[in-house]
Amino acid sequence: MSNDTQSMRGLAESLLRYGKSKGATEMEVAIDEGTEFSVRVLNQEVEKLTQAGSKGIALRVIVEGKTATASSSDFTKTTLEKLVDLVMQNFQHGQATILEVKAAQASYESAAYQLINFQYAGKSAEIELKQMILKKSEISYCWKKMIVRKI
Repeated sequence: MSNDTQSMRGLAESLLRYGKSKGATEMEVAIDEGTEFSVRVLNQEVEKLTQAGSKGIALRVIVEGKTATASSSDFTKTTLEKLVDLVMQNFQHGQATILEVKAAQASYESAAYQLINFQYAGKSAEIELKQMILKKSEISYCWKKMIVRKI
């Protein structure tokens, strides 16, 4: 194992222990670090040379069946512990997690679709009623015409 891999593994294990000490039932840590290097050559000359690095860490914490997530690109121990603390505070204060917000949004959208369907059903019933009234008027008009002709 390379030193970088051991370092990332140690960081993940440290965060897992910290999360457990703060009350996490379950916790996942995903660490991603990479470097991108590209060279563009035109007419046998280097036209563009690009090098970029990226890193990130994502946490998924589960407490009593509820899930919360957080992420950072700052790998310092202090920042990552604060990140775990913030996630745990969400649970302690009963604040909504991302999944709870998504569930509420889905419920809201479902209720909105039902309301729209009720509006369409109501409009459809109104149109049918108007059509029936028009037909009745036509029948009544025809009946009156017939009476007029008979007299």
